[in-house]
Amino acid sequence: MHRMAQIHFIHIYVDSPTTHIQSTWLNPADRQGTGHGTTRYWQDLARTLERGRFDGIFIADIQSIEPEFAKQDIAFGSGIPRHDPLMTLPSALGLIVLGEPIIRLLYSHGGAFKEADVPMTALALAGYSIGLAGYAAIKVLSPAFYALDDAKVPMMIALASIIVNAVASYFFRDWLSGYGVTPETPSGYGHVGVALATSTVALVNFFALAFFMRRKIGRLNGREILSGFARIAIAALVMSAVCYPIYRALFSALGPRGLVNQAVGALVPVVVGGIVFLLVAKLLGVKELNKLFEVFKRRFGGRKLS
Repeated sequence: MHRMAQIHFIHIYVDSPTTHIQSTWLNPADRQGTGHGTTRYWQDLARTLERGRFDGIFIADIQSIEPEFAKQDIAFGSGIPRHDPLMTLPSALGLIVLGEPIIRLLYSHGGAFKEADVPMTALALAGYSIGLAGYAAIKVLSPAFYALDDAKVPMMIALASIIVNAVASYFFRDWLSGYGVTPETPSGYGHVGVALATSTVALVNFFALAFFMRRKIGRLNGREILSGFARIAIAALVMSAVCYPIYRALFSALGPRGLVNQAVGALVPVVVGGIVFLLVAKLLGVKELNKLFEVFKRRFGGRKLS
């Protein structure tokens, strides 16, 4: 008597920005691009698989775009949650405007780090923040070239970036070293020049990758991206215009000393700025906010995966 063969059902979960299931993320009920960072998402998935009598789950943890679908994925956003400046732009402007209270809260508690070091460090942070959106965009565009079986373009751009970094570092450091010179800071703002050079490299790298990708695939859905970028930029500018006066008023009232005062001076403008950004972005019709709101609905609204 022969034993009957047993079939095991395994759920395969592609845990990456890209899947071979085209445009699933466009469905408002989809949780692939927003929920996987929460415990509840995985608990609901496990319960669903148990109800379906599945034996296990295989998580394919990848960071690339499927070569078979690469061109249409990149051109039309099929299967790729659109990476956008929703978080990077307000974060960059927030760090530029609120760099001082954040640095003061983190580091200014006596010891070698003095109050005079706060503005100098905040200026360097502002220099790095300018390139934040570029850093994030590179993480999207660079792997896309490898998915299209083209390692040459990102490699050549990376090599050119070394030259850009050297030239920009020398120019900005030399230029800014003549400003802000005091007995305590004999090199002036030269260190800010190095930060600006790093941001310059990131932005040049991004624009070069975008240019060659546009030539390679014919389109990048640029009109929609620019429209979303402009709306988010306006919301972020309004946020900054609200945050800075609040910080200055609190600093004048509380001063730089004391952990509680420092926390209030840093966190109150951050919270108010975040609320202002969300409200303005909602009024401007920033579509990317829908995903963010869905996360909060699932997190606090008690909704379960059907």
